[in-house]
Amino acid sequence: MLSRISNAQTVPYRRNLTWLGTTSLDGPPYSQDDAWACREMNSALPEPANGFPRTSHPVAANGAPSRRPLLRTWLITLFPLLQPLPACADIIVGVAAPTNESGMEIRRAAQAAAKRINAEGGVLGESLAVIEADDGCNAEQGARAAQSLVKRRVVVVIGHPCASAASAAGPVYASNNVVLLGMTRHPALTEKRSGSTIFRVTGRDDRQGPSAAAYLLRNFPGSPIAVVRDASRYARRIVNDARAALNEAGFTEVLSAAVWGGQKDYAKLIAKLKTANTEALFFAGFPIEAGLFLRQMRAAGLSTAFIGSETLATAQFTDTAGPAASGVRILMSHDPARRPAALHLMDARDRRPATGPFLLTSAAIEAWRGAAQQAGSTAPDAVSAALNEGTFETVLGPVSFAENGDAILPAYDVVTWTLDAWRVVDEGR
Repeated sequence: MLSRISNAQTVPYRRNLTWLGTTSLDGPPYSQDDAWACREMNSALPEPANGFPRTSHPVAANGAPSRRPLLRTWLITLFPLLQPLPACADIIVGVAAPTNESGMEIRRAAQAAAKRINAEGGVLGESLAVIEADDGCNAEQGARAAQSLVKRRVVVVIGHPCASAASAAGPVYASNNVVLLGMTRHPALTEKRSGSTIFRVTGRDDRQGPSAAAYLLRNFPGSPIAVVRDASRYARRIVNDARAALNEAGFTEVLSAAVWGGQKDYAKLIAKLKTANTEALFFAGFPIEAGLFLRQMRAAGLSTAFIGSETLATAQFTDTAGPAASGVRILMSHDPARRPAALHLMDARDRRPATGPFLLTSAAIEAWRGAAQQAGSTAPDAVSAALNEGTFETVLGPVSFAENGDAILPAYDVVTWTLDAWRVVDEGR
């Protein structure tokens, strides 16, 4: 062992003395190479004759302590007598997010999760240390943030909720073998996956159509349904995805129709729905047209269940529909904080209900910890393989990942308009 450290006259003074309560004494935090070197040096040195515990003193080639200013020498020598000597280095966790409210929630959640995990013994016996970078919610700063975190020798990064920043940062992490648990909903992060270390820990925006189909199949099995859209490309894509999912499940909708921007009269379409005895209808499109259509449906005595796309989550829709909006169900991007099971989860610092970004960040770090423990290593390749293979207990419940790196989590919630607010629907029927 001594041959590995005795080629030079002295071993450089270590930069990070965690037992002195500092994360960076005169340089950046420890890398994993630093941790290895620190362990190798300590294991190679003989016990001092005076009986004091070994410390990370610089040593000469013959193993004798080199000279140091008296105060520093006594601090380093005596402080370990007062408390157990912790690991030489921390595992560095990177957090990349903008400085907006959502980004601050991500930062706070990462710090809270690291503190909790460290209190439980850390990961594989080592503590977590969190470092942060502002990704500016744009591509240029996102790439710079990724490069800065890579230089700090992080083993995993959580965050990048903005699509442009995440898309620019992903290739940086992949080429440097760093695990990313991204929080953007944009499909490109995993659809154009930069490498096997890139994962997503939230739902995808392109799952609205399949989510609508799943809800219809689950709640209206075998019933006549209709799919209606406006002329926008957005609505056409959602409806096509919903129809494909319905057909794949062996279900063909009874009616498919289109409405137009600015349309005022929907009598002909409503008559078709009545004739077909339609029990449920999925509408994708503009909120004002949807509100007018729904109001006229109810005025005509049609009680068909109305399920809408996320575009209807506006005052334009509810104001236009008026009382007819009561009981309408729409899709909203999944937010774990809406779930009844999440209501008891608190932000420990402020003692208030945890937000969606806070919960997703906590789940990401817990999933990474579970994968590292399963792999017996924090090496990115080993952790990535474990993430692809395992299921991990998190604050959100069990979390696993698809082959493409997407977390198997809901993409959309179904909410209903009740008492002037959107509330999560109990999907069991």
